Amino acid sequence: MKKSRRLYLSQKIDLYFDENFPREVIDDLKRDKGWKSKCRVYSVYDFANENKDDAFQFGFCKKKGFTLVTLDDDFLNDTVYPFNGFPGIIRIVTKGNDRDSMRYCLDITLAFLLRFPRPKRFLIDTKLRISQEGGMIRGKDAQTGEIKTCPLVLGETSVGHVMREFHYFQP
Repeated sequence: MKKSRRLYLSQKIDLYFDENFPREVIDDLKRDKGWKSKCRVYSVYDFANENKDDAFQFGFCKKKGFTLVTLDDDFLNDTVYPFNGFPGIIRIVTKGNDRDSMRYCLDITLAFLLRFPRPKRFLIDTKLRISQEGGMIRGKDAQTGEIKTCPLVLGETSVGHVMREFHYFQP
């Protein structure tokens, strides 16, 4: 992973991978020194949460303050998983079970999120959908509470643009 300067070095993002993610990808991330320095990686396997339904995983993440990382599109359903103070959802989109594509999407997602001041705060009530082609951020506006969607174009969408779009400014 490419090194990047971060304003809030002590703020690590707590990521929780559901069982849709291949265990090999999760284990690789846990061994990666670059990832270890920027976030804490947990999975269903660390807490014996295998074979538990999506509602359990969502509630577990909310209780523990973990950002859920998944391949499952169901978590983007706002009716079933509403914006009510959850610590974020990152949905990675790949064709099939392509581990290289998963890793690429995870690397660009982490690099993007760590450019935010206080990324854990930004992730609250935020759903990201990321693929190799781009993605979208859906979340609550920090001032109005309105649910907004902002498209992400890799290499073009800046953190500053997203911060302005969601009125996310450091006090």
